[in-house]
Amino acid sequence: MHHRFARTLIATSILLGLAACGGGGGSDPTVKPNPPVDPGPSACSTCAPGTLAGRIATGGAVVAAEIVIVDANGKSVKTVADSTGAYKVDVSTLTAPFIIKVVGNVGGEAVVLHSVATAGDVGTNAVNVTPLTELVSAAVIGTAPEAHLAAGTADLSKITPAAIDAAEKAIKVVVQPVLDAAGAGSANLRTTEFQPNRTGIDQVLDATKVVTKGAAYSITLVTGSAAVALDPSNPAGAKTIDAPAGGAKALNDLASSIGDIQTTLNEFAALFANAIPASTALQPYFATSFKHDGQAAADFIDQVLRHVDADSAGGFSHRGVRFDALRVENVIDADTIEASFRVVYRAGFRASDERMVFKRTAGKWLLAGNGLAGRVRVSLMARLKEKPLTETELLGLPGVTTYRVLPDGKTSYYQAIRDENGNNLFLWLCRPGEECFGTIGFAGAEWGTAERLARFKYNRYYAKQDGRVSNYIVFDVPTNRVASNVAAITVTGPGLPAGGLNLEPPVRRTRPYWVFKGDEFDWNAFNADRCNQINNASNPVANCGMDWSQVAQGSDYTFTLKDASGNVVAIQHDTLRGKPVSEADAYAKKDQLFPQYTLDDAHAFSYRNFFNDVDGPFMPGKPVTLTWTLPQQLGFRLVSVGMSILTPKLDANGNWLNTGYDEFAVGASHYNVDPKLANPLQTVFNPTHKIFPQGGWTTLTGVDAFGNVWEHELSPQNPR
Repeated sequence: MHHRFARTLIATSILLGLAACGGGGGSDPTVKPNPPVDPGPSACSTCAPGTLAGRIATGGAVVAAEIVIVDANGKSVKTVADSTGAYKVDVSTLTAPFIIKVVGNVGGEAVVLHSVATAGDVGTNAVNVTPLTELVSAAVIGTAPEAHLAAGTADLSKITPAAIDAAEKAIKVVVQPVLDAAGAGSANLRTTEFQPNRTGIDQVLDATKVVTKGAAYSITLVTGSAAVALDPSNPAGAKTIDAPAGGAKALNDLASSIGDIQTTLNEFAALFANAIPASTALQPYFATSFKHDGQAAADFIDQVLRHVDADSAGGFSHRGVRFDALRVENVIDADTIEASFRVVYRAGFRASDERMVFKRTAGKWLLAGNGLAGRVRVSLMARLKEKPLTETELLGLPGVTTYRVLPDGKTSYYQAIRDENGNNLFLWLCRPGEECFGTIGFAGAEWGTAERLARFKYNRYYAKQDGRVSNYIVFDVPTNRVASNVAAITVTGPGLPAGGLNLEPPVRRTRPYWVFKGDEFDWNAFNADRCNQINNASNPVANCGMDWSQVAQGSDYTFTLKDASGNVVAIQHDTLRGKPVSEADAYAKKDQLFPQYTLDDAHAFSYRNFFNDVDGPFMPGKPVTLTWTLPQQLGFRLVSVGMSILTPKLDANGNWLNTGYDEFAVGASHYNVDPKLANPLQTVFNPTHKIFPQGGWTTLTGVDAFGNVWEHELSPQNPR
């Protein structure tokens, strides 16, 4: 429940995932199904001429649901569903048939769903978007709709009334037993109107789980039925799923439990409405057996729920928190349910997810935790950055020479130029493997007024600004969400060095997450370039590198948690929900994927501007205005904008010390859970440094629906 460690991830699963009661096996013939639910008129009660309308749901309504409707010519329109999952959009300028795509949030995780429509549905039929319509759409198209859209040239000619009717019949055969148990046996999966009230179709969604399995789907009842495989190219070949164990009673008990658990969460959130409550007020909501991410109830309350960041660190707290998008994952027994939900903080702070067990004690559902030793996450990050010159390209520049530096034997590069008086001047071009190599040529030394003027006049920039994308895989282990006896963590999995990567608590800098052992940057993001920082004498990494060809959506990563003696405390897993995008593809689609700054040369984060002591944009006392654009991908959210200014350290008398820097950081959190609200496109910072700066940077961070982070960072290495 902490914004710094959150994710909104899921890509491999399309979950209806609200569990039903009972164990595995077939139905009880003595238990009668619910009475039939009137599916209502075939006409759409909310439609109007030229519109498509319906409901988006996976049991409960999908929150923050964004919709795009793509027509036969590739033209599209977008809209946002209301808080109940209802949508309505004008398609009068589009050409039928249509694919409807939805990106939203259920249980604190992202969900992508599809439906299909024809000209005959416009203004006439409700067109729902649920995991059941996902199956119908896949059966119509012959493959997963998302894969079809991702191909870039979607052919919608297969979407005909006859094809939809055949697909509807095939999918109904698969799920008919649960439809009958819910009293919805005569419902149309795509067009029957329903409310998110846990009856009829909605009750079916409560009890059914649909998961993608490569190009196919797996359908199960959360009561423990055998999985049914569905191949979209042959939907008629799928078996019929078992009837829910316990029949209608199990579904009704589940509906009641969902409401009661949400009541517990609402009461719990109310304690945080205006302030951080005392520990004694929170304790009654925890089961005596509570253990969550390595913490007992008392520690979780004090270290997570009652934690308050200083204003200088963003001022985060749980004040004003609420819990929504509840999804039951598994009914363990009548009084024990595993559920997930979204944690929504006050405006500006990124929402997160929790998954834990609830236990019913004396008629009240209490939090029992997940029983794990720590919270571990794997995700992806991409950064839009400069493209340095290669070593060969650098050697091709006029006046470039090299020489080997003792005692380390490393080769440094220099370039001879002429100053304004025609005298020789040598620029230092750094060493291969260093961040500045192929990017900047430095004039003068690092300290002093004369040197600042030299750098202002003669520093040179060689790289292509915003010329490439760097991909990273990120391993997030929050410092306050690990058992106290865990001293080290090794991560292994696809694409990583065979021996894995070692994580440790941060010791050199304040970080809210565990970092790579021996990493001079104290970071938790990895790619091949990062071997320069983490492969060292204190942490040798054999064959350090990153093989992205082995990384895919659904890749499983193993986190081995160890104590100080090297004994294994726990072994946990996490899967990569986001689909990797190659660096080349990400760069080609950068305007669709990345937030991007829009600064001119006069306001760029260049050394020329940092060393301009006359009218430079970073002089002490000057406000700094940053502007940007945002991508239009569904589910994208601006997370934060941060800036740091570096100045030389001063002694007690105000004299420059020829070592180290002081950092003056400012930032703003902009995350908003409501897609109807516009994201800001500008901010003004007032940094507090008092002397001329030596450098600095600013980072614009956004996140997509699946938790993939997209960053644009400006610095002297990538000024604008």
